[in-house]
Amino acid sequence: MQQVTTREIVIARYREDINWIRRLPLSWKITIYNKGADDIPIPLQTQPNITILKLENKGREAETFAYHLLHRYDTLSDFTIFLQASPFDHAPQLMECLSYLHDKKSFNECETFIPLAIRYNSEFPSPHITDNRDNRFFRIEDMSVYTLDYIEHVDTLSAPWVSSQWYLQYNMTTGTNIMKYFFNSFGWEDAISPTDVLIKCSYAACFGVTKAAILQHSHAFYERLYEKTFDKPIAPYILERAWLHIFDQNFDASRVLPEFALHNKVHHQRQLPCVDSSNDTANTAKKEPFPMVNRKVAVNINKGNRRINSLFFMKHRKR
Repeated sequence: MQQVTTREIVIARYREDINWIRRLPLSWKITIYNKGADDIPIPLQTQPNITILKLENKGREAETFAYHLLHRYDTLSDFTIFLQASPFDHAPQLMECLSYLHDKKSFNECETFIPLAIRYNSEFPSPHITDNRDNRFFRIEDMSVYTLDYIEHVDTLSAPWVSSQWYLQYNMTTGTNIMKYFFNSFGWEDAISPTDVLIKCSYAACFGVTKAAILQHSHAFYERLYEKTFDKPIAPYILERAWLHIFDQNFDASRVLPEFALHNKVHHQRQLPCVDSSNDTANTAKKEPFPMVNRKVAVNINKGNRRINSLFFMKHRKR
């Protein structure tokens, strides 16, 4: 068992409304990395448990989290939760999870990485898929290292776009092991064996991780990882799918907070508690799933005997 005495929440913020943080107990240590305007509410700026740091707007939340791992390597909390600043569309049950994790004193050997999201948004994966998760507050996918597609269901929303942009931006040929190439590119050559075709991944870069899991990698590892986050525009999207593998390659969902799952039966998502973010203009803008250049990208992906033709029309959105 890993004993936990210090806990911290790290938040990557651009322009989201983060007043929901005021609902958290003052005993949480909170670090906000702000990449947007200096318009964080005064009550949060003066709250003694909150530290606000300004960062350049690059690399999305991946750069923010890697920056924290790199610069806080020697002063990490025992348990750190990494969140996007508007997390409730990804993790409707987040406040319940944070309340439980706040009081948890130790973690078993299978709880080094704790996913906190069940979905990308309320429409993907579809509710009939996310409802079937054994009373858990998170969802894990088996993902192809070649296409970034999920095995249990077809991801026509993000995987075709991410994989196609990878091929374009890195000038790769179809059939490349995307995840192995990505890990190799910052020096982690044994991350995936030549026979691996699937790895596990979690949604939306919302997760908790123990200090021991972070420190299994060297400071130099995070230096190389940090540089990778803004190497190409697509890199943060790959890293969003890679956090679980980086911290726990033997992840066993059945042994992650089983007592919480048993005592907090999950109902349909429309019944889950969620912060009202209807007045959050930034959150509304996020319903457009991916920031794209002003062009049409046609993606053709072969899956067995099926051929999926997906056309994506996205507007450029800086984050």
